[in-house]
Amino acid sequence: MDTHGLGPGKAITPDLIKAFMTSQGFLGQLKRYANKLLNGNGCDWPFLPQPYRVEFPWSEGRWSPAMTIGFLYNRDNHAVEFTSPDSIDLLLRIEAKPETNPNPAAVLDVLRRLVPQLQRNDTRALTKGQRGNGSLLIVQRSLARAIEGQGTEREQLDAIHRQIKEWCATLFSDGQLEAALRTIQPDSRPP
Repeated sequence: MDTHGLGPGKAITPDLIKAFMTSQGFLGQLKRYANKLLNGNGCDWPFLPQPYRVEFPWSEGRWSPAMTIGFLYNRDNHAVEFTSPDSIDLLLRIEAKPETNPNPAAVLDVLRRLVPQLQRNDTRALTKGQRGNGSLLIVQRSLARAIEGQGTEREQLDAIHRQIKEWCATLFSDGQLEAALRTIQPDSRPP
C-alpha cells in the first residue's frame, strides 16, 4: 500500500526541509573533489600497481578486475550501510565481473587476510558476502571522520588522498593481491 501512496506516510518535518535545503550543491562538491583527485592537483597515484587505475563514480571503463575509489552517498548502490549515520563514506571497491568469475577464491583468500589491517581508524572492510556486499572488497570510512579538522578544500583533498594511499599500501605492498588479481577473467567489453 505504501508504494502506491495509500498507506500512512512520514510527515515532512522542518528538519527534513532544512536537511534538503542545506544539501543543495553537495553532490556537485563531491564531483569536484573526485575530479580534482583524479586529475592530479597534487594527488598522484604512483602507489597503485599497473594496469590498475583510479576511477571515480563518474568515469567508465573496463571492470574486470577494477578498483573504484570515490564516495558512497547512496547506500542502495552497493547494498551496504554507511559507517556512520551522520556522514556519507569514502569508498574503495575492488570488483570483478561475476559472470566470468563466479568463484574468485584466490583473490578472496588474500583479501580476507588483509581485512584486519584495513580496519583501523574507524574503517570498515567487507569481503564478498559480508553484510550484503557483492563486490570482492569494499573499504569504507566516514568522510566526515576522514576530513575532520581540515578546514580548506586543499587540506581535505590531501586527507582523502592520504587515506586512499594508506588503504592501497595495505592492499598492494607485498604483491600478493596483485598476483591474485591476475587470476580474474577480464571483461570482454572494449575500454
